[in-house]
Amino acid sequence: MIKSLLDSEYNLENIFYESKNEKKSFQNLFSDLENLYFPSFKKNEIFPILAKNNYQTYLYFLKAIEINLPCLLIPEYLYNAEILLEKQLPFIKKQNIFDTDHPQFSYTQIEQEIKEEGTFLIRTSGSTGVPKLILHSSLNFIKKYKTRNKAFRKTLAFSPLDSIAGVETLLECLVLGKTLISRSNTYAPNHIVEIIIKNDIDYLQTTPSFLNLLILTKQVEKLSSSKLEKIDFGSEPPMPDTIKQIKNALPNIVLNHTYGMSEIGILPTKTSDSNPLLIKIDPDYSQLRIKENILYVKTETMFLRYLNHESFFDNEYFKTFDFVETHSDWLQIKGRQSEQINIGGRKFFPIELESILSLHPDIKESMVIKVTNPFVGEIVKVKIELNPTVSLDQFQENFGEFLKTNVPQFMSPQLIEFVNFESTPRMKKIRS
Repeated sequence: MIKSLLDSEYNLENIFYESKNEKKSFQNLFSDLENLYFPSFKKNEIFPILAKNNYQTYLYFLKAIEINLPCLLIPEYLYNAEILLEKQLPFIKKQNIFDTDHPQFSYTQIEQEIKEEGTFLIRTSGSTGVPKLILHSSLNFIKKYKTRNKAFRKTLAFSPLDSIAGVETLLECLVLGKTLISRSNTYAPNHIVEIIIKNDIDYLQTTPSFLNLLILTKQVEKLSSSKLEKIDFGSEPPMPDTIKQIKNALPNIVLNHTYGMSEIGILPTKTSDSNPLLIKIDPDYSQLRIKENILYVKTETMFLRYLNHESFFDNEYFKTFDFVETHSDWLQIKGRQSEQINIGGRKFFPIELESILSLHPDIKESMVIKVTNPFVGEIVKVKIELNPTVSLDQFQENFGEFLKTNVPQFMSPQLIEFVNFESTPRMKKIRS
């Protein structure tokens, strides 16, 4: 099924997947798919698979799509924390999750029958409660790529396969005949930069947090000698100073601010030349509505439904829960409704305070969160990592004056925690 939907013009000898120790052409891929065995399954069964970013996992995932077996992608960190797995996905047993390193087939029964063809399942983070199981049609994504050919040769498997960005990267390379380069199991900036340069990667999909990390570790300058032509960044609101520094360091690289969600995929966008916070979502691909500053979207890669939750639709438009501001024909994504901090009726988003804190010369990185307070409802907590040459006493001497001068009183943090973000990389600004 998959091969028949793809563009038959590209060369089957082209490399589909490349890692440090492995190369697989498209011919290898289609031959392996044809020979891959799956036991028979029932119509109300799904295939839980450990979402590793390697060729064998991609192979089993694509074969499941091919044979219309709904595949549920399980994050590696959830698999390794059995207590979390039991809490978030109670109907999935760890011993029933397929691991390509120890391949033993086991399917999981669900209450409802999935009749659609070529489906896969991903989960939300569960930050607002029990994770939602999202059912997607791979065919919708394949159709998108066939009509929106991106001019790149090689890209990096930056996002994990259990995310919509990871699935999109895989399917996009598959449909367009491009090469997907493995990043192994690390997000260390020096490692990522080394892979980009060594493999002549010309297209990177990443996050503003990682771009900031490239700046902080001084790895971004090395990319000036790479073949990189375009960087798409999304999944969180960017800080203007981060994008400004990336532009200054890499003036010849196109930067594009994307917008997407697990439920709707990554939407084609255009970024304002004068302000990287402003975007336009392609009207030929997606239709928008804004109600009470909340964005509603109707698009081609809309998810089919949740398996364990009521869907948030308004006349076929999905409620994103993202606050937006309009600037003429442009949109600024402020953040999720659940992230908004309310201090005595004055409301703001974490990114607004983080943008101010990024101007402090002693602060290497910050993260703003809200904390429930029994007296005033919510208070502001900020996690701060100081530059290594700055002492805590030195910082405390001037930080109060900085807040008084630059931060509105209602936004001023009541709690401060000093941390090392590099030791907890998954924590950094992953709020969705």
